[in-house]
Amino acid sequence: MVRKCASILVACLLLISCISTVDNQTDQTQQPGESITPTETITPAKPAASATPTYCVGWYCEINGVVYLGSADSGNELEGVQVKLSQISWCSPTAGEQETQSGPNGTFAFEVYIHDTDSINMQVDFEGYQTEKVNLGGFDCLFCSCPPVEIVLQATE
Repeated sequence: MVRKCASILVACLLLISCISTVDNQTDQTQQPGESITPTETITPAKPAASATPTYCVGWYCEINGVVYLGSADSGNELEGVQVKLSQISWCSPTAGEQETQSGPNGTFAFEVYIHDTDSINMQVDFEGYQTEKVNLGGFDCLFCSCPPVEIVLQATE
């Protein structure tokens, strides 16, 4: 089905290209010593330079979660903790690093554009506690189905 649609699209583009070429030609003939001035000048537009391709198929999603202290039980939510997200992607406009702080009830959220081949890594460093990391892949979040993230901080020994 995709191949058939792609073939139809290519055929339409070729047809439009041919029609445009015919429309731009005139019936003028050049006589000796006479020059023909073009009626229109077409300047091809240069695409904007970008390190991120614009043809990435994915989804704008929210990855959210809760930071807990000791165990993922009610009452152990931790407010004011810095959560770092690192997104590795060949095409996502949100690739790179983001940071946020956990809010009331330990909640946090990141807005990301997810492609199915992306890697998403979250990390929490909190003094007196072990560094906690959570990793997700793009397939974990297909169609914005990212599971809620629970980050449980454990005291350093």
